[in-house]
Amino acid sequence: MSKQKKGRKLLFSVLMFVLGAALGVAIDVFYLIPALESGESFWIVMLTAFGYLALFLLAYFLQLVIHEAGHLLFGLLTGYRFLSFRVGSLTLVKRPEGLRLCRYALAGTAGQCLLSPPELVDGKMPVILYNLGGVLLNLLTGAAFLALSFLAPGALPGNFLGLLALAGAAIALMNGVPIHTPQVDNDGYNTLALTRDRETVKAFWTQMKCMEQTALGRRLRELPEEWFQISPAAMAKSALAATVGALACNRLLDAGDVEGTAQAIDRLLSSDAALAGVHRNLLLLDRVFCAAVLEDGLDTASIMEDPQMRSFRRSMAGSITALRTEMAYALLVKKDQKEAEKLKIKFEKAAKAYPYPADVASERMLLALAEAKYEKRSELHE
Repeated sequence: MSKQKKGRKLLFSVLMFVLGAALGVAIDVFYLIPALESGESFWIVMLTAFGYLALFLLAYFLQLVIHEAGHLLFGLLTGYRFLSFRVGSLTLVKRPEGLRLCRYALAGTAGQCLLSPPELVDGKMPVILYNLGGVLLNLLTGAAFLALSFLAPGALPGNFLGLLALAGAAIALMNGVPIHTPQVDNDGYNTLALTRDRETVKAFWTQMKCMEQTALGRRLRELPEEWFQISPAAMAKSALAATVGALACNRLLDAGDVEGTAQAIDRLLSSDAALAGVHRNLLLLDRVFCAAVLEDGLDTASIMEDPQMRSFRRSMAGSITALRTEMAYALLVKKDQKEAEKLKIKFEKAAKAYPYPADVASERMLLALAEAKYEKRSELHE
């Protein structure tokens, strides 16, 4: 790790410690100590303190919504168009027939605002305001809430406004200070990557363009092959560029080329591509699916039972992509038809709430492929 990256991580840790300490000191100084000194019951004081903690969690949630709204606002101001807005797993998505409320979650992310990008001009497009829009709105609203806290009528409204200001500062720091994390890079880190390399900008455009086309009902296999061409050098520089390499593997699998997908995944995972943890794990799940279908000798059990992968699998329990692999693994590797049937029921339930029918169609095709392989193997063993 470079000295610059170590310095950013240290700064991030220090700032978060300071914010946590500030919250603790504020509760102590402005409530706990005065309340106890005034003779209030210890248990009433403790319950009230926990109430303030609950208020902070509410303030944090509201600032998460504000953060994603910042991406939306500054994206729209710089030529992007609305695709979807997610907080937690609740997702408002634009479909050809209109807006629809769905459920979708991605491990490692608390929310996400996806927009359709403007066209590239000489390999460039506006990226800074869209990526840092959430941080900017957190800081602006945080400053406004702090000012209003001094004007609020009463202690409780004033304290809640102060907590909103503190939560805004915390989220702005967590997303604004450039940090590379095992699962996903934050907004500040992505912004730095986009300002340093033109090929990364093209990769960012490709990802957003793929989301746009998926929302319009097109599958990855229908999209131009040139969108998915990315150099190994670019993929080694940033997770944004490496994600296009992962999308190229997804495109092969959507086309039904299971063997080609397995080879592409093996090449990508053995390269020095800077894959985000969530995309690396999703690729590993796809590789397990390919191995289950191909019977190519891959030790799928060691992958699936690795402690880190088991944790990831739990976090993705409602994902149609993860459920597709889980079902194929149960059916073709564990040969447990009852478990596979239960997983298919879960898949169908998740598919009903999933925002993108094109992805559902792709996953259904792969499920059918796994089931056909199972039937064929069963006939051979009769």
